[in-house]
Amino acid sequence: WRFDAPNSVEINEALFCNHIKYGEHDTYLNTYFNFSSSQEEDQYYNTLAEVGKSLINAKNRRIETLYKTGYFITFDGYKIFVCNVSHMDASDLGNFAVMKGDCDAAFLWRYIPENNSIGISVRSDNKNPNALDASELCKKYGGGGHKNAAGFEISASNISSILRKESELIL
Repeated sequence: WRFDAPNSVEINEALFCNHIKYGEHDTYLNTYFNFSSSQEEDQYYNTLAEVGKSLINAKNRRIETLYKTGYFITFDGYKIFVCNVSHMDASDLGNFAVMKGDCDAAFLWRYIPENNSIGISVRSDNKNPNALDASELCKKYGGGGHKNAAGFEISASNISSILRKESELIL
């Protein structure tokens, strides 16, 4: 998760797209990581890095487009970027929004049909030591997490009251 190794972000992005099912990891590793030479291994990782680079570029364009569908509110005294987005894009979009510097945090929400609730992922700026503590904010609403990545769930019938509580549209 630290991505210290060379091309680790790109390689992870490419591997993530392989959709390895739980319990099939050994088969996958034996199929793809049983190299006959270090040159073959290097070629494999270089190919993964190139594929990952393309995938990241496509994801970044998608995140920039999704950002334009969001809006800003004031919530508990903080300026919050809000957007309805799939769980798959929530983290990247939230990080993109807070890194732009236009808000204190991002609320990325999605409908959860199994229990008629709204899941809200919250992101704050992990590069700013004085950033809003997302976990403390989420605890107020029955959730939790980490300082810069947290979340909570609310009943779908309450989404309007939560996202509009103390809020005003700041377009």
